[in-house]
Amino acid sequence: MNRRNVIKALAALPVVTQLRAAAESSYHLRAGLVAYSYRKELAAKSMNYNDLIHMAADWGLDGLDCTVYWFPDTSNQFLASL
Repeated sequence: MNRRNVIKALAALPVVTQLRAAAESSYHLRAGLVAYSYRKELAAKSMNYNDLIHMAADWGLDGLDCTVYWFPDTSNQFLASL
């Protein structure tokens, strides 16, 4: 490798490090549980939202996508209990 190639490589180094940092920090997918997937169980009342929350926690998921169709009510007391 000659001096000219070394200088070219050093000139490109800041661009490469910025691109790598942008690619690593820009995209982060998080896994979650969708309550709608359990619509039959929720409708039959064989499962409730507390069960879904425990499943998501046991599986190490990042979140739960809730729908209010199967909430018994939307009172502050019920929502705080979740």
